[in-house]
Amino acid sequence: DDLFARALVLGDGETTVAIIALDLVGMSNRHIARIRASVSRRLEIAEPAVLVACTHTHAGPDLQGLWGGVSPRYAAHVRRQAVRAALQAAADRREAVLRVATTRVKGRTVNRRGWPHTDDVMTVLQARDSDKDAIGTLVNFAAHPTVTQEANVDISRDFPGALVDSLESAAGGVALFINADEGDAIPNVTGGFAEMQAYGEGLADTAAKALKKTAVLEPPLSLSGRYLDLPLASPRLRLPPGLILQGLLAGVRGLAGVGALRWLAGRYAGRDRAFVYAGLALIAEHPVLLRGGKPYVRTRVSRVRIGGQLIDASNGAH
Repeated sequence: DDLFARALVLGDGETTVAIIALDLVGMSNRHIARIRASVSRRLEIAEPAVLVACTHTHAGPDLQGLWGGVSPRYAAHVRRQAVRAALQAAADRREAVLRVATTRVKGRTVNRRGWPHTDDVMTVLQARDSDKDAIGTLVNFAAHPTVTQEANVDISRDFPGALVDSLESAAGGVALFINADEGDAIPNVTGGFAEMQAYGEGLADTAAKALKKTAVLEPPLSLSGRYLDLPLASPRLRLPPGLILQGLLAGVRGLAGVGALRWLAGRYAGRDRAFVYAGLALIAEHPVLLRGGKPYVRTRVSRVRIGGQLIDASNGAH
């Protein structure tokens, strides 16, 4: 099935936020930074106000570099489509009422490590126009999009595709799926595309029912953000000094681009060496900073607050 870049742009007249959802397993900061910079410049909003999320479908392309990456040409195409989605959403903005609902989704996920708990809270955010028709619906729920499992070698959105398609068909407007803290949460079903479709449609039905009882979110919309520099340190991945590492990672990016790292990781699958190759590929996709000769990866955290309200599944809006 086709992959998409979807976007929801919210504003209260003072602050504007663009939320972009991509049907990918992941995307490195190197790509996200370029999307943010372009959308920030063209919409004239702050870079922390551009939030980029991936659905984490394991049947999607790898823009984080963990399994060999993608070609530079395809990566550029995805970045352009992400920017286009945000610009189109901004161009289509109109007056709306923002409503939110939370519900618990019982028995649809399990913990892949066998732990007795997962986060089963679904939050649904919907913008409605003056006729109470849906403009955009955002679903936030924690589950790996892995219904089809690794035996599937076809490109697919997995269950988030069926979820958003079903919501759009039933409610109208554009639907987005933003994965929550999925950690080790996986669907309680596996199989083929029929099972994937049924799982996504089931979650869409849960979201639609939750939207029958919503709370209105009032302005203002506020935004805060900061950079975080994370030290690169792992007992499995002993890194050379900073300057040597920067040169090494430049070479690693080239190897990842031609699939060499993927081949090496496959050849040594099951051994610690596979983790080393995968780790190098992942690091190479991110800008590496040197502080005191030690390497760090820079990332950004943003927080959006609508009104004074935080949503709690047990107590509603407060």
